[in-house]
Amino acid sequence: MIPQINLIKTGQNIKDLIRKNHLSIVDIQELCGITSKASIYKWFHGVCIPSTDNLVVLADAFGCTIEDILVVEK
Repeated sequence: MIPQINLIKTGQNIKDLIRKNHLSIVDIQELCGITSKASIYKWFHGVCIPSTDNLVVLADAFGCTIEDILVVEK
């Protein structure tokens, strides 16, 4: 079976990591250079995932790896 990113679980993981690291939506917006909070809420709801560049920024901010952010299922 081909591994796939679970968008909903990844979104929840991002939300949990933001909370765990005491960051706000505004903090994430500034770090990633995102102008609209809606983009981040789309991550939370599994509509889409952050771009590769934003995953690198988030991993740095959370002190983890990209693999720790993405929820991959086989």
